[in-house]
Formats: sequence, structure tokens, C-alpha cells
Amino acid sequence: MGSFVVDLTFRTERIPVWGETLMGSKFKLGPGGKGSNQAVTAARAGDHVSFVSKLGPDPFGDMAHNLYRNEGIDASLVFTTASATGVAAIIVDALGSLGTLSAQLRHDWERTNSQFCKSLNIDGIIYGAGRGGRTLAGVRNT
Repeated sequence: MGSFVVDLTFRTERIPVWGETLMGSKFKLGPGGKGSNQAVTAARAGDHVSFVSKLGPDPFGDMAHNLYRNEGIDASLVFTTASATGVAAIIVDALGSLGTLSAQLRHDWERTNSQFCKSLNIDGIIYGAGRGGRTLAGVRNT
């Protein structure tokens, strides 16, 4: 269980000060989000992965669905919401320092948990909170 965001990564000599516009040297658009990145890494390591999340009904949500399909990740528990899929603007300077501005979909985790548990016919889930998100740690059977 975790989030998917589209990373918009800009590379530039230095981080701009507030109100300043700088020209970047490189730009990359790609998949991100801590939970999604962990799911992809586990799938590439050969693990069977089922991912639980929410996506918006937009091109970025389509990007996530295509990623999960291409990586062999079970996305049957990825729910669609009316809100837009999350995005993160990442600015990286020549020394590798970065600043990030993120606009993430507000996950209604309690509702997601309820949908997830109902679909698996379980009583609840147990997960830990880490920096930046929640990671599924276990399942309690009914």
C-alpha cells in the first residue's frame, strides 16, 4: 500500500531563489512515489507483488497502470478516485542537492483499507508508518 506520483525532474546549476526563473539543463518525466517504487523494485527482483493505492482518472494514472502491467504487478487493488494523480516537481542542482514540491492525491486510507480488506475477506491490516508514507507490514485473518 502506498502512493504513486509522477516525478517532473529538472536539473540546473543551482536551486533558484524565490521569484527567480532559471533555465534547466535537463528534464525528465517518470514514475515515482515511495510505495510504487518499492513495488517495482520487488517485482524486478522476482517477487510476486500486489499493490494497493489510488489513482486519478488521468494520463498520469494511465502511466501507473501501464507501469504495473509492464512490470507484472497485480494492480487489481488500485482504486480510481475523482482526484488527480499526484505529481512531484524535483529540482536538482549541479552538486546533487534537491528541492521537491509535491501535490499528491489525498488518499482516504481508511476507505482504501476497507475496500482492500473486503476484497480479501480479511478483518484488517497492520502497517507501519515510515518517513513519507505507510508500508504494509502484515495481515490479520478473520
